Amino acid sequence: MKDKEIERNAKTKNRNSRSSAASKVRTIFNNPVYWLLFVLLLFVGVSIAAMIDSIGQESEEDEVNRLYEQAENELNSLILNNDTLLRQQKNLENERRDLLDTLALDTARPDLLVELEEARLLAGQEAVTGQGLVITLQDKEDYDFLIDSSDALIHDGTITHVLNLLAGSGARAMSFNDIRITALPQIYCIGPTILYYSRRMTPPYIILAIGPPEEMQEALHSDRYLQRITSLDVGIRMTIEKGQITVPSFSEYDDYRKFINQLEVTRSED
Repeated sequence: MKDKEIERNAKTKNRNSRSSAASKVRTIFNNPVYWLLFVLLLFVGVSIAAMIDSIGQESEEDEVNRLYEQAENELNSLILNNDTLLRQQKNLENERRDLLDTLALDTARPDLLVELEEARLLAGQEAVTGQGLVITLQDKEDYDFLIDSSDALIHDGTITHVLNLLAGSGARAMSFNDIRITALPQIYCIGPTILYYSRRMTPPYIILAIGPPEEMQEALHSDRYLQRITSLDVGIRMTIEKGQITVPSFSEYDDYRKFINQLEVTRSED
């Protein structure tokens, strides 16, 4: 009997304990203070997580901005250095001309001076002025490599083709982005840019050509290849302007002699 009574008391105690716990839980959930505390803790947790994420993003953005500013400063420094070197080279070219003028070749052997001037003109070592064309070439606007054809980009072959058309229609002097076209042009594609001698160029590509404007313009307009790539289907942009232009000398950019250092003059016995 005692055992049964003890068992009944234990069961009653357990029921009372469970009922008390459930009552406490109901009291907690029914108490708005606890809900307010829960929402507050949740808000604090979300805020801390967002703050940590924001700090990480700001750190990455600061690093990108730092690298961009560093690259921009290096580019500006290279541009200034290049401009300085170009001015120095032009000054040296002027000094060389002055030295040649002081040799008094015009009094002792005027024929040598005439021959020298002709050779410099033929070699592209003198800036020349005359009537001609200014041709500007640019890639397709808003080019998308996933959709557009590679023909919508200007390649080295495009530039060479235009130069050949101009030469075949009477051009006497030409330049490509302010560098004189010589007998030894070195035009290559390097990714999305074009390398001419040691200078990497990006659009717009500007070709100056001194010669008969009408004949040269007609040669460009009537060319089937240029008609195709400048059509709306492909999208290359080309403009042609007539006028008085000046084509720079090659010596304003570089020394011509290093490109002919493997040549040897062969003299005729006749």
